[in-house]
Amino acid sequence: MFHFKTYSAVIVIGLLAACGGGGGGGPETVFTYQTLESEVPGTSTIAAAGLTQSDPSGLPDGTEVQVGTLDRAPRTLSIAGVIVDGIFQQSDGSWSAGGTTVSPSELSVFANTGTYDFFLPVTVDDGDFAGTYIVGVVSRTQDLPTTTGTVDYTGQARVEGILGSDGVSPGNAFGSDGDLTLTADFANGLVDVVIDELYENGMPFDTVRVDDLVISSGANATFERTGTGFTSFANGLTPVDPDLGPSTTESASGAFFGGDPNGPVEAGGVFSVNGANGNTIYGIFAAD
Repeated sequence: MFHFKTYSAVIVIGLLAACGGGGGGGPETVFTYQTLESEVPGTSTIAAAGLTQSDPSGLPDGTEVQVGTLDRAPRTLSIAGVIVDGIFQQSDGSWSAGGTTVSPSELSVFANTGTYDFFLPVTVDDGDFAGTYIVGVVSRTQDLPTTTGTVDYTGQARVEGILGSDGVSPGNAFGSDGDLTLTADFANGLVDVVIDELYENGMPFDTVRVDDLVISSGANATFERTGTGFTSFANGLTPVDPDLGPSTTESASGAFFGGDPNGPVEAGGVFSVNGANGNTIYGIFAAD
């Protein structure tokens, strides 16, 4: 589970897992990506997508994607805002530096998933907060497909939240694993996310849509969006409007990982919708 240390009991997020997916349309260049576990001497560019958290509540208050490096031979990991000069611990596959530990996630939702070649779900624990990120070898934008049309990446996701909080009582927590379809329109630089099959007890909706995330025009194939009006919920074909309070803010961040001659081979990210009094809906998703 995705534990938020500073909040009580019910605030946990599970993570996602994935299967299927692929590229299409041929990138402009062909580049050999080293896997995340590669120890071939050299440096890999790394992206980390995760939920940010409020102090002191520890509740999600947005999303972020940060970019850093992995020095592959000593496996030293540095990502701004996550960990700097993290020393690799061979015994458990974690990195540690300055009171922060980045360790492979122990979430049960990953136990039955396929092998990720270019990214790894991790827990980032800085002693105050602990949260789940996706950390991986980010695709280069120059290697994205250039033809028109869309590419679907499929996988799994975890969505959780709290509704009914009035600022005194904590409200009701809910959560469910679901199926992911991430649709990339590389020619127009946009990503749509659909998470459905959210059927666990207590879920106020079974589908989440996060639309029109913008692929970066910089060197690294990350994608983000903040604002309002691009995240929606439904039960089947019926729209659902969760009561998050008088105003909401929305955020989503993610990245494409690795690549072959057809483009990126994996993708993942996070989203959050935050309202008043700690009411929130958030999730994390990935595909390989």
